[in-house]
Amino acid sequence: MPGHLKTTAATKAAVQRDREEVFLTCFTVTHPELAQPLRMVSNTEDIVRNTKTYVAMPLEVGLPDDDPDRPPRVPVSIENWGEGDLSRLSPEDQAAFKTPMEVFDTFVDPPEVDLEVIMASAPDEPEMGPIRMQFTSVEIGEAMIDGELSADDGFAQEPYPGPSFGPKETPGLHR
Repeated sequence: MPGHLKTTAATKAAVQRDREEVFLTCFTVTHPELAQPLRMVSNTEDIVRNTKTYVAMPLEVGLPDDDPDRPPRVPVSIENWGEGDLSRLSPEDQAAFKTPMEVFDTFVDPPEVDLEVIMASAPDEPEMGPIRMQFTSVEIGEAMIDGELSADDGFAQEPYPGPSFGPKETPGLHR
């Protein structure tokens, strides 16, 4: 998984002891059964990024695990909240709105998530990501939805150094 911030300003803000800059995690949840993606941000107020509203909610994203036998998995906790006041969303977003409970409780196939880290002062410019991940597990509680995200493990499962194309294995290439 990529782990470097894209701009010098973000790197400086990340290492400052007393910083004014705030880093936010943005989630864009997609699924064939969703009319529109569910956009969430780890913030106390909604933000607009590239003309799209990200709904503020308590969500926590942990660090990837370090298990050498599988692709990295990232723990996620999202507050299990109801519809609440949707007046802050556009009419288009209100019509397509799904609560986290509706998203995770009704789908047979797991939703995908684009995970991005942004600076609050520059929400349109992702500092990390997007990283496309998929929920590999979800536990729905009364107060929280806890789960694990994993990146597509196709690349991580490829053998190294990979297939050989020597004369013995592929004589047609070596005439």
